[in-house]
Amino acid sequence: MDMLDTKVRGAEEVEKVVSAPLLGTLPQLPEEKTSIESEDWMMAESMQLIREKLNYILKQQKSPVIMVTSTIPGEGKSMVATHLANAYARAGKRVIVVGCDLRNPSLHSFLDFDRQEGLSAYLAGLCDTPEQLIWRVNEELHVLFGGVIPPNPVQLIASPRMQELLEYLRGKYSCIILDTPPLGVLAEGFTLSKLADA
Repeated sequence: MDMLDTKVRGAEEVEKVVSAPLLGTLPQLPEEKTSIESEDWMMAESMQLIREKLNYILKQQKSPVIMVTSTIPGEGKSMVATHLANAYARAGKRVIVVGCDLRNPSLHSFLDFDRQEGLSAYLAGLCDTPEQLIWRVNEELHVLFGGVIPPNPVQLIASPRMQELLEYLRGKYSCIILDTPPLGVLAEGFTLSKLADA
């Protein structure tokens, strides 16, 4: 019966089957404790550890683009992206988290903001400058939400404007964190992986 059980039950099992380094583990949080406003010390410490391991892997690269993804929807990638951005901000880095999941934007759930316009408007050419769409959470932490769900998310993410946007953001921020669609389901994640440093 154990041969039919394919669930991963701990960090040790992940390390056995994945060739990439394990950056850390996160505490399980109740729904009401997932926003950065209600972040507790366990989540903060976990994210600080992940941030430092990423810095080691990236060798203190200037303005890295870090992609946060998952294999299927609902695994917590948007929550991780938001809390990781917060960990960089607490370390004094000017950071932006970009909502690249244009089909199911959910960054607002973890930041207690609700913004209709965002990345989709910029990529579609409805807005000339990204600055108009960026929200300031605090002095160091900024966010570009996904925006209105477009009919053509794959084409928008694959457009030259996405690469232009990342180059623009590299000039303004110490770290860019992309909250991307799940890799195991949607094509956009693979396109974005070519633009990310980690």
